[in-house]
Amino acid sequence: EWYQRRVREGVLETVLDKVLGEFVQDINSKDLKLAVWSGNVVLKNLRLKAEALAKFDLPVFVYAGLIGSLELQVPWKALWTSPTRVAVENVVLLVVPKEAAPYSEDKAMKEERSRKKAMLRAVEEAQQRKATKDQKQTWAESLITAIIKNLEIKVKNIHIRYEDPDSGYAVGVTLDQLYATTTDGMWRNAVISSTT
Repeated sequence: EWYQRRVREGVLETVLDKVLGEFVQDINSKDLKLAVWSGNVVLKNLRLKAEALAKFDLPVFVYAGLIGSLELQVPWKALWTSPTRVAVENVVLLVVPKEAAPYSEDKAMKEERSRKKAMLRAVEEAQQRKATKDQKQTWAESLITAIIKNLEIKVKNIHIRYEDPDSGYAVGVTLDQLYATTTDGMWRNAVISSTT
């Protein structure tokens, strides 16, 4: 039982890091340990990273961002037949033009280091996939793969505010809901087994 709990904690931490790590600051692993056995994890008041939108190469910078709640439901007993559900609610983003973002040398160095680490991680993962492509996955790796392949993501109550401090112009957009799920070739909801 102890071993399974540790593996599940590690799997959840890996999944959250892969799915949210580049967007959210300081995911508290203590919160994960409390709910890992049930498969239900609820995290509240998560702060978005300033570079959360950087990978999309948008002309804006996240000045401030908050996720009111994030709920992760992992169906441990039906992992290969049911989706892993991620429900995100009350997302608030304040974005400014990249030129208007306050410059901090420390922050710029951290962003550059983060970008380089992400590139190195991508290269290492590609090399690892190539090296282990013929090897069988470990049990933990198969759990992580099953969770990531079958994510169902719902984001509710999104408010994005764009402000240009130079012109004083501001505009806001609200979205009621975004939904993303795994589908088959006919665009029907589907669960992808570990063999496909």
